[in-house]
Amino acid sequence: MCSWWARFCCFFTTSLRGVRKTFEDCRRVRFLLENHKASFRERDVSMDCEYKEEMWRLLGEQVTPPRLFIKCKYIGGADEVVSLNENEKLKKLLEVFSSAKSRQCEMCENERFLICSKCNGRSRVVAEHETWKRCIECNENGLVKCALCT
Repeated sequence: MCSWWARFCCFFTTSLRGVRKTFEDCRRVRFLLENHKASFRERDVSMDCEYKEEMWRLLGEQVTPPRLFIKCKYIGGADEVVSLNENEKLKKLLEVFSSAKSRQCEMCENERFLICSKCNGRSRVVAEHETWKRCIECNENGLVKCALCT
């Protein structure tokens, strides 16, 4: 189910500000991860619906971010992560992911996505007879995942 995750700290988040509490909860969890100098895989559900579906599939229900997984184990949402931090248990969980300095991806500058070069971010390409069809290279936002850091 999450075989490649066995080596990672994975954080499901959103960059949309539509629901203030959700956005602030995501910022709080990201702040804690960064404060502990943990390297983590960030999955922004607002940037790619596959991430949202993956999060729902892993948890068996339709939940909102933030959601944190460490080595395939579900840790919790914002309240659980903040509580673990206050009880000094989060540091222990993140020790294995500690990095002295955070690296910036040379390809996407840690945005984790790039504009699709096939459709230039339009999510569609001209097909036969001057009609448009969905670009198969990118997601619904006209973005492709960075090959170096995702």
